[in-house]
Amino acid sequence: MAKQTVEIGTTANDGTGDQLRTAFNKLNQNFGEVYGTNFVTELMLNDDIVGAAELKVTGNGTSGQFLSSDGDGTMTWADAASGGNTASYVTTSAISPWIDKNVYVFTNTSDLTHTLPTTAVGVSFKMSLRGTGTNTLSRNGNLIMGLAENLVLDDLTASFEFFFAGGTQGWVIIGAN
Repeated sequence: MAKQTVEIGTTANDGTGDQLRTAFNKLNQNFGEVYGTNFVTELMLNDDIVGAAELKVTGNGTSGQFLSSDGDGTMTWADAASGGNTASYVTTSAISPWIDKNVYVFTNTSDLTHTLPTTAVGVSFKMSLRGTGTNTLSRNGNLIMGLAENLVLDDLTASFEFFFAGGTQGWVIIGAN
């Protein structure tokens, strides 16, 4: 049922609005729908009445996961660790391809060069250096911190987020230690 609006007239007591009985009938029908079987209450959530089947998602997920929209009306379980980042990779080799919202932990013992993607504004990665080799981020035509230079990561304990802002800054570092 579509929402029913109580007509209140043009001015107070002008006789153009809904009669009292009609108005309250509309209100009762509206509330009947809200509190009907299709309305989710806090009590229903606490009683697990709303589950995976009602949310049209497969499985129950695991501890630390959250539901994420696939953009087509379906939901999937995603990892909530890393503040919404989707996956973590410990790597000893050059990254290819880079994946938005991932966490990369570099444990390489030899020097590596990683070519950054040509990408859209808003893409970001989190990185942590835990190896003994130097990592160079090749800019791939984009600026890094406003400079047309590759970024050499030689602080072997650095952790930060790398965010593509575009424009005059290109890739920017957020929260470096």
